[in-house]
Amino acid sequence: MNRNLICPICGSAGYKELDFGGYVYSHRVFPLVECSGCLLKYISHNLTDNEISSFYNNDKYFESEYAGGTNKNYTDNELGQVSKASYVLKKIDKYRNNNSNRLLEIGCAGGYFLKTAQGEFGYSVVGVEMSKTMSDLAKNKNLEVYQGSIDNLPSTVDNFDLIYMGDVLEHMSEPNDFISKIKKKLNYDGLIILELPLTYNITMFGVVAWLANLLKGKIGCKYLLPAQHRGYLIKKPPYHLIMFNRRSIKKYLSLNNMQLKYIKVYEGYPKRKFNNMFLYFIKLLTHYLTIIFNQKIFGDRAIVIAQKNEDTLLFR
Repeated sequence: MNRNLICPICGSAGYKELDFGGYVYSHRVFPLVECSGCLLKYISHNLTDNEISSFYNNDKYFESEYAGGTNKNYTDNELGQVSKASYVLKKIDKYRNNNSNRLLEIGCAGGYFLKTAQGEFGYSVVGVEMSKTMSDLAKNKNLEVYQGSIDNLPSTVDNFDLIYMGDVLEHMSEPNDFISKIKKKLNYDGLIILELPLTYNITMFGVVAWLANLLKGKIGCKYLLPAQHRGYLIKKPPYHLIMFNRRSIKKYLSLNNMQLKYIKVYEGYPKRKFNNMFLYFIKLLTHYLTIIFNQKIFGDRAIVIAQKNEDTLLFR
């Protein structure tokens, strides 16, 4: 019996199983389903919290899955990580108050984002990270980092003006409980910043791939997806449990009493799977086009800034 038989954000019990995008891991099948209520796509699973945590204490995750969007692993991609952090922090700077300087990063990995926020933007920073290897790497940068989840943050640590999560929310089994815990650590009018994949959102690259496959006689909406997501089951741990798009992330924030302040949808930098140079060039071009132009339709990634509503203080 799978654990997630109701939608993890709207609570609807209605869903349909999809013929693409699921996982098979440890002799178990984890199908991708779509909520009949809010159309959120999510993985139906029976994983325990300890099993989910174990995925990120495996160093292979940072060598391949969390490769920073390039053909390098996490630790070798310092320049790319710092550049990406600087880009996101400049977006955040437009929405934070002048006296907002305490920043928490959940899932801080080796600390590139925290170090950039501290050195380039003057934040007082704290991080939490599941992986012991990565948390030790961050601590070696003289950063205040705690191994584990937000539950492992000491109660003596003061609340924060901003809480940043890069590639974290899609891994959460119970996202509503998760954001409830986050809001308790957030100061009055504090900001939550999300950077996350929109795996099944339409992309400019996907449209090009769909047209190319159409000319070959291959018909179907699945050809709008990256090749690795067109099959029914992917043989690897089910890292991504929730598959947001622009509509569902807005619904999620609204249901959890967060006010959306900003959303940027864009196409990610081509990863190591792009062995074909022509496809690599197309993906690179669409990446820069969606970074430069302000559009919210095409893209497989998003940056989201939301503010804690004043009336949420009544429930703290």
